[in-house]
Amino acid sequence: MGSRSRQEPKGIRLDQKIKNLAGKVVQSLGDEPTGKNEDGSPTFPELTLRNVCTGALLQDDIVIDPRTRMPVVVPTESKEKFQCFRLAQKLYDAGDRVELTAKETELLKDQIAKHSAKMVMGRAWIMLDPAEASETE
Repeated sequence: MGSRSRQEPKGIRLDQKIKNLAGKVVQSLGDEPTGKNEDGSPTFPELTLRNVCTGALLQDDIVIDPRTRMPVVVPTESKEKFQCFRLAQKLYDAGDRVELTAKETELLKDQIAKHSAKMVMGRAWIMLDPAEASETE
């Protein structure tokens, strides 16, 4: 009997957990607490690639006005905003995996870079585009 090669499902796994540099799963602090630790501190849901992507796509670009020192939303073209919304909806509605075009991947990476911490951005980029990540090493 010959061995059958098991085909890996297509697309990017959206349930992948974002881990810190030590390999510990990062909690999604923007969400509601899900319980309490032994010491009484709150626990939060684990941060997934889906959370990072949809959050980055739906976040407005904000800068600090140097005169007032207040946050100001940077105007974005309506076409780009709509593209971000549509892609966020696609990711939200997707099952465990999603297939992305090269254009969608680039839009996602751009938005994640604008709206995420460097460690989260790095982990997400590696998950979204492992081939590119290995080229830069």
